[in-house]
Formats: sequence, structure tokens, C-alpha cells
Amino acid sequence: MNACKGGKGGKRKNEKQGKPSLLADLEATGARDGADAVVRDLGALLDSGAHADVVFRVGEGAGAEEMAAHRLILTARSPYFAAMLAERWSEAAASSSSSSSSSSSSSDTRCTIDIASTAPAAFKQLLRFVYTGRCEAGALAAMPDHLLGASAAHGVDELHALSARVMVASVTVQNVCDYFALAHAHGNQDLQDVCAELASAELQAVTQSEGFKRHLAEHSAVGMSLMARMGDIGSPEAKGRKRKREQEAAGMAVRPLFTEAGARVTLSAGNTVATKTTAGANDWSNSVAVLGETLTGGVHSWELQWTAGKPYSLFGVCKAGVDLANTNELFQGNDAWFMSCNNGGLYGNGKSNSNRAGSFKKGDRVGFRLDLGAGTLSFFKNGAPHGPVHTGVVGPVKRCIEMQSTGIAMTVLGGGHVADGAHGRHRVSGGEGAQAQA
Repeated sequence: MNACKGGKGGKRKNEKQGKPSLLADLEATGARDGADAVVRDLGALLDSGAHADVVFRVGEGAGAEEMAAHRLILTARSPYFAAMLAERWSEAAASSSSSSSSSSSSSDTRCTIDIASTAPAAFKQLLRFVYTGRCEAGALAAMPDHLLGASAAHGVDELHALSARVMVASVTVQNVCDYFALAHAHGNQDLQDVCAELASAELQAVTQSEGFKRHLAEHSAVGMSLMARMGDIGSPEAKGRKRKREQEAAGMAVRPLFTEAGARVTLSAGNTVATKTTAGANDWSNSVAVLGETLTGGVHSWELQWTAGKPYSLFGVCKAGVDLANTNELFQGNDAWFMSCNNGGLYGNGKSNSNRAGSFKKGDRVGFRLDLGAGTLSFFKNGAPHGPVHTGVVGPVKRCIEMQSTGIAMTVLGGGHVADGAHGRHRVSGGEGAQAQA
């Protein structure tokens, strides 16, 4: 069976596929709407303080603030708070049980925790991030340095990494010494590199800045460390980190390599090229090649180029548990989310030649953007959006291709560039299958 060429009965089959496809799209949309509702409701719960059983007393003196929170949410979202509250709750429960008051019990215990080392404004945003996965609008840009320190002190790793990325993008002559001191204290290599690069390029302005003079006077080790780092920015390690930052800033992913292949596929050119080299009784059997590592979450971009052979191949992602030694028409089942090179139709998980976007030509670049948080896989042709989005994609998955005819070759390029907002202009594929191409 040649899934890419279409054939008789294609329309009937796609009509049968319509309801599962529509249901899959509705389920994916419902999941995203549900996730948005959870974020909204948890944020409202934090703001209201209703049913709170934890009170953080943040700051010192007249500027201290009390912030109500919920033990179960903090415990579920943060190992740091889980450990802290387990200890404090035991102490509070023991104190309550020894009280002579008969009107209270351990179930009514309200735990109060003093946080003196973190500014109230930063701790407020940290709590919101724990509850909702995001800070209030503008907070990251306004206080990334404070959030870096707060997230490090309270073990919120995701916010720590996000704060560091914001700081990398906002280093100036005036704040470079303060940012370097924080980066040095927390061991953030990228932020130290960027501070050293700016200091090297603007040495006179930096050494005349108030921040440099203050750190040199109060913390001479910081100034000496900055100078030493400036001498290290030409090292291979620093250059490698800079190259990765530039790729990420340009919307590019680090170039993956082919890592696995079925028996009928040969990898070459340093595992950047996969070629279908051996035919079999079934043209599709054992003809899958996998790129890079298993992906469990996050957003990933990559790009391939069709460099040889006929257009009868499919590409996208497959479930991580697929046995490459026993694949056969992987595109037909529920283990992959693919697009056809021949006509741009979607295959796998309820789709069969659905929503055809048009064919690729030899030499075309095929781009991908996988968002496992949203459960979507978007496709690009020579950098432009191409066709609808696969929805309902669930990790862990692997990037892969499946090839039918001998002589087909696909080459890995750099990460697939996604134009600003491009993925937002994709259509979400509907449930109605497209008529098979004659």
C-alpha cells in the first residue's frame, strides 16, 4: 500500500477517519482550555487567600508583608516547600496538641513561616509562579535580578532559569557588575559570559560606572573575577555557549543527528544523512530513521532537507517506545504524527491523508516546531508555515522519518527557523478527511 500516492477508496476511508480526527482535535482543544482555566483559578485562589493554611511573613520591620498560601499546592509544586512544610507542620501540630485549649485541634493548625531574606515583591511573584507557572505581566522584566535570587533561595528551578535568560538579554553598562556578582554567586555560566563580553567591549565605560566602583571597593573579589572572566571569553567552552545562545535567540535549535535507523536505512555523513538503501517484500518495513534524543516536554524546532529520491516519505514524531526493528507502515497507526512529503497530508493518530497542504519538491527545507506543552506539531516549507497542525501530541516522543522507495535521502540541517508568530497562523486541522489525490 502506498499511502503517499493515494488510491481508490481514499475518500471513503477518510470519511470514516473524520469522526476520530474531529474528536482528537476537540480533546486537544479541551485540554488546552482546561489548562488555562486551572491557571486562572489557582491564581484567583492565591489572591483570595481562601482556605489558606500557611502564612508567609516576608521581609523585616515596617516593610514586612503577610502572604497566605496553601500547603497542598506548595507541596505538590515544589520539593523545597514540601520539605520545609513537612518539618514546620510537625512542629506546629505538636505545639497544638500540647495546648490546653479544647477548642482547637491539629487539623486547625495554621503554620506561620518567617522569610526575612527575600523582598516581599519578589516573593509574591515567586508564589504566583509556583501556583500558575508564570509571574504577573511585566514582573520578570522589572526585577529579574531579585527573582533570580529568590528562586535560588527557595528552590524554584524553572523560575531561576527564566530569570537568568531575562538577565542575559538585559545586561547594560550600569548593571553589568551587579548582574555578574549574582551570576558568579549562583554559578550561571551564560550570564557570566555575557557580562564579561559587555565589559570587554565597553571596558572604559564599565570601569567608570558606579557599580564597578562600588563592587571594587566593597567586594574586590567580584571585580577581579570579572576581569578574569573577560580573559576567558575566547575559550572553546565560552565560544560554544555563545554559539548556542545565538542559535536560541534566532529561534534555532541545536542541530540534531540521526541516532537510530531500521535495517533498510543507512546513516552517513556523520549521521546527518539518512538514505533508504534496501528494498523489501513490504516497501515500508524497517524503514524509519530517528533524530536526536527522546523528547519529554518543552518546545523543539528542527529542519530537514529532501536531497534525493522519490517523494514517498513521511516525517514528524513517533512514540518513544517504537521498535525500529519491527516497523511497518508506522504512519497508519497511533504511534506517530506525520506529514507526507508527496502531498502534505497528515497521517497517524486518527488521520490518513488528511488536510493536504501540497507537496514538497526535491531540495525543499522541511521545518518542524513541536510544542509538547500545547500538544502540537507544526510544519514549515522553506521557512513558511505549511498546512495544519497535528494536535494531541503526547510525549515522550522521538523525531523521525519513514521512507518507502530506495534512493530516498533526507539530510538534517540546523534547527528549523520559525518566523515570529508563524505558528500562530497555522490552521488547526479539522475532522473531515481530504479526498484522495487521483
